[in-house]
Amino acid sequence: MAEDWAGDGGVRGVSLNAWDPDRGVWHQTWMDSTGSTLLLDGGLQDGQMVLEGPTDSGDTAQRHRITWTPSASGDEVRQFWESSDDDGATWTVAFDGRYRRLPD
Repeated sequence: MAEDWAGDGGVRGVSLNAWDPDRGVWHQTWMDSTGSTLLLDGGLQDGQMVLEGPTDSGDTAQRHRITWTPSASGDEVRQFWESSDDDGATWTVAFDGRYRRLPD
């Protein structure tokens, strides 16, 4: 599955998501127009999709964890993105957003 997105300040990007049967994980490759790349792996945990991995930029040693949680109604998904500068000992919120299904 591919996603094109646009953020604040004109940043654009793409993410590619796929199941990796050899490793038994979901994988996302995330890239933006500033040159940032994330390689995230994970899967379902307690009804949430959780993917985690390092920034692949060479100049920082950051980890990222993104959690997607569906609403009870199924019409909304929360995306909660955290980053860590100490290999996951502590986390800082990078983005907390909700995606709603458009009415038919």
